[in-house]
Amino acid sequence: MGNWEWRIPSGEVVWSPTLEQIHGLPVGSFLGTFEAFQRDIHPEDRELVLNTIRNSVEAGREHFLEYRIIWPDGSIHWLEARGRLVRDHEGQPLRLIGVCSDIT
Repeated sequence: MGNWEWRIPSGEVVWSPTLEQIHGLPVGSFLGTFEAFQRDIHPEDRELVLNTIRNSVEAGREHFLEYRIIWPDGSIHWLEARGRLVRDHEGQPLRLIGVCSDIT
């Protein structure tokens, strides 16, 4: 299990070293952007992932998602992500934080 944080205003994404390993990446190699996060999402699951994230941010719904990723070696892995939205004192979305597990 690894943890993640999307800092919405800046677009920065922070992954724990274990989350990089879950994604088949060497520790320290994740580029830390929302675009980099999307790179290994299975093409058939991309719309589901992005819609779920959008709903979590816009409606403040609990973030729960099962989806596939493709590792650099071409293998397919199933992940489960859970998280919650953090708002600033004015109610604006600030961060989406959570955990992710390989459920392959």
